Amino acid sequence: MNHHFVKLDDGVSADVKTASAFVRVLAMVLLASLLQVFWRCCCLCYRKYVKKYLSVSSSTGCDMDPTTIASVEKILNYTFKSKNLLVEALTHSSFGENMSYERLEFIGDAALGLAVANHFFCLEPQQKLTPGEMTQLRQDTVNNKRLARMAAEHGLYRFVRRKNTALDRDVKKYEEAVKQGDDQNIKVKNPDVLADIVESLAGAVYLDVYSDLSKLWMIFREILEVNEIELPKDEGDGSSEITGAQNDLVVKDEGCAHDKKYVYLVEIRIGDHVVRKRGDEKSSKKDARNSAASIMYKYLILDVPTAITSVESILNFTFKNKNLLVEALTHSSVRENLSYERLEFIGDAALGLAVATHFFCLKQQQKLTPGEMKKLRKDTVNNEKFACLAAKHGLYWFVRRENTASLDRDVEKYEEAVKQGDDQNITVKNPDILFYKVEKYEEAVKQGDDQNITVKNPDILADIVESLAGAVYLDGNFDLSKLWMIFREILEVDEIELPKDEGDGSSEITGAQNYLYGLCGRRKRENPHYRVVKDEGCAHDKKYVYLVEIRIGDHVVRKRGDEKSSKKDARNSAASILIRSLQESGII
Repeated sequence: MNHHFVKLDDGVSADVKTASAFVRVLAMVLLASLLQVFWRCCCLCYRKYVKKYLSVSSSTGCDMDPTTIASVEKILNYTFKSKNLLVEALTHSSFGENMSYERLEFIGDAALGLAVANHFFCLEPQQKLTPGEMTQLRQDTVNNKRLARMAAEHGLYRFVRRKNTALDRDVKKYEEAVKQGDDQNIKVKNPDVLADIVESLAGAVYLDVYSDLSKLWMIFREILEVNEIELPKDEGDGSSEITGAQNDLVVKDEGCAHDKKYVYLVEIRIGDHVVRKRGDEKSSKKDARNSAASIMYKYLILDVPTAITSVESILNFTFKNKNLLVEALTHSSVRENLSYERLEFIGDAALGLAVATHFFCLKQQQKLTPGEMKKLRKDTVNNEKFACLAAKHGLYWFVRRENTASLDRDVEKYEEAVKQGDDQNITVKNPDILFYKVEKYEEAVKQGDDQNITVKNPDILADIVESLAGAVYLDGNFDLSKLWMIFREILEVDEIELPKDEGDGSSEITGAQNYLYGLCGRRKRENPHYRVVKDEGCAHDKKYVYLVEIRIGDHVVRKRGDEKSSKKDARNSAASILIRSLQESGII
C-alpha cells in the first residue's frame, strides 16, 4: 500500500494539524462555558449577598427608582446619607425581600413621641403648659388619624414597594376624602398603613441623623404643621392674689363679719432661699396662721438635703441642678406652683425611646422582630414594674407631700407586699380603682397563688420613677444615652441572649425570661406563668425553685427549674429548661 504525504512548510502533517485545531476549538468552548458559569455564580453572589448589604451613597445604588427617592426626599425636605434607610422605610412586608418598614416604624413611633414631648415641654415660660395640656397636645399631634392624613396629603403610599395590593382601594378612598373635606367631614376610616409609613420615615430620619432628636423635629415639625400655640392667660387661679399679698402674708380676708374666712401665708429664709407655704382657709386669723405654720413645719420635717443625697445614691447619679430633683420629689398636694407632673410627662416619653432604642440596636445576631421589641418594651416600661421598683427603693418616703395619710397607708401596704412576694405574684385586679384593701395577701404569697393577691400598686409610685427619669434627662441636657446608662441598671435590663443549640443543651440561657415572653407573643400564645415551688432557708441563705408553664393548643407544658439563691435566677432557670425542651421537641 502506497502512502502519500503532503509535506508542509513547517513539517507537520495535515491530519495532525486538523486534530490540533479541533482540540483548540474544544478547549475554547469549554473555557467559554466555564466563564459563563463563573459569571452566573458571581451575579448570584452579588445579588444575594453583596447588593443586599451594599451601602448606598447615591440613588443609582438602590433597588428603587431614583425618582421615587428624590420625590420622598423633596417632601421631607431632607437628603438621606444612607439611601438604604429610606428604601427600608418604603418597603411593605408583602414585597418579599428580607426587609420591611416595621422595625423603623417601631423606633420612629417612640422618637416622634419624645420629639413632640420635648417641644411642648420646652415652650417659653409664658406659655408653660400643664401636664394635662401637654398630654392632650401630644396626643393631638402624633395620633394615627393625623399621621394618616399627612401621608394622604403628600401621597406617600404610592412610593411604597408592595406586592399585596389589597389596601390600594381603601387608601385611594381615604386620599380622595382628605382632598374633598376637612378633618371633621372625613368619614372614611384611615388605613393603618398610612400612619405606619410616616412613623417608619421618622425612624429612618432619626437613624440617618445619628439619633439627633432636634434634627428629626426640625424636619417633622414642618410636615406635621406644629405651630407656636397661644394659651389663654388664666387670671382666676389665685396666683395674682398670692403674689400681691406676700408683703403682709394675708392671702385671703373676705366674707361678712359673722362669716369671715382667712388664709395666711408663712415664709422663712433658708440660706439664700425663701420658702413660702400657704395655709388652709379658716374662720379665724389665729387658726389660719396656725394652719400655715403647721404646713411649713411638715415641710421642714422632711430633710430636703438628706432626701437629695439619698436619691442620688439610689440613682448613682449626681445632679448638677438640684432644683430638678426637688421638683421630681414634690407631690401636687404641696401648695407650691411646683410638682413632679411635668417631669413625669417628659420622663415617660424619654424612657420609652431609650428602651426602644436599646432593643432596636441589639447586635445583628440578636436582631428582634417588631413584635418582640414591642413586647420587651412593654415588659420593661410599665406602671407595675415602675411601682415595684419605687417600692423596693422606698422612693415614696423622699417625696414632699401634705395631707396624704390615706396615700401613705396604701404605699405601706404595697411595699409590704413587695417585700413578702415577688413581682410575678403582685397583680392588678382592677386598674380603674385607685386603691383597695389587701385580703389574705401573706397566705396567697406563701402559696404562690397570684389569683388571690389583690394589691393595687399606687399610681404615685410609677409617677415618681418617671419624674426622676425626666429630671435626669433634663439635667443631662436631653442626652438619651446618659439617661439609659443610669436607668438600665435600675430597671435591671440585661442583654438578651437568644438561645443557641450547643449540643448538650446543658448551658443556661441568659435572658431566657425575656426570650420566652417574646416567643409566646410572636406565636400569639398566652404569656408564660411562673410559680414558686420552693422558698426556704435563712434570710442570708435563701433557696428558690420556680416552675414555669405555657399553653400550646390544648396542652400545658410545665418545667421545673434548678435551685437558685435568687428569685430572678430561679425563674430564668425554669425558662431555660422549658426553652431547651421546646427546642428538642422541634416546636421552636
